[in-house]
Amino acid sequence: MALDVTLVDLYPENEYEGVAYEQRVVIRPSGGNALGAFDPDFVLDESLLGAEISVEVSLLVGDASLEHVKETERGITPNTGHPRGYHHHTYSGRVVDVTSVDERLNRVTLDVGCGTVYFYHPTSADTQVRPGEFVRVTPVRTDIAGR
Repeated sequence: MALDVTLVDLYPENEYEGVAYEQRVVIRPSGGNALGAFDPDFVLDESLLGAEISVEVSLLVGDASLEHVKETERGITPNTGHPRGYHHHTYSGRVVDVTSVDERLNRVTLDVGCGTVYFYHPTSADTQVRPGEFVRVTPVRTDIAGR
């Protein structure tokens, strides 16, 4: 369960005395447009530039940014104002799995067409999701969580 992408660019953030403490990347999902993501654990490196890879993508989603939709659209729409940033891209797709993490959180896996992404959703949220439903989320942040 991952997203198929091409690594377009990567650059360090928060450098001090030549040491980068964070990294941003630009990825292009298969058949889609390039968008930025935060790579806090330096999962990706320069040797992967231009390569087609599978990455785990985690979304930092608030309850207000999740909506049920009737369309069966799947895809990723980069933030039009700042596509290379890691904020406020829109993900649309079908919920394929909802797994309880603990009594407070569920992990929701979303099929966006070119793979899957996931986010954690509070069990107490007003808006709940079930497998098979179509949703649209606009996360505060898009993270590279693994390969």
